[in-house]
Amino acid sequence: MADYYFTFRQSDTENAGKYVKITASNAYEARDEMVRRHGKSWAMCYSENEWFTGPDDRWWPYICRLHNINPKRDEPVSQAEIYGLEQIE
Repeated sequence: MADYYFTFRQSDTENAGKYVKITASNAYEARDEMVRRHGKSWAMCYSENEWFTGPDDRWWPYICRLHNINPKRDEPVSQAEIYGLEQIE
């Protein structure tokens, strides 16, 4: 089982700025569950590797400057933390 993270379109007046975490066997099952819960109004599906970034990411210095994150931070940061997203079910 793996965790998958789904975000919503900015034009979604109810869920913009929010995300959903779904644990499933694969991305296809996670997408099916997301459609069951929220229909097709979501925007992106991220794997756990895509959802978190950290010092090993080649874009880390840019991400830190852009989002005011301490570049000496040694643990990964999530998309939710970077963009201020709220988790929903």
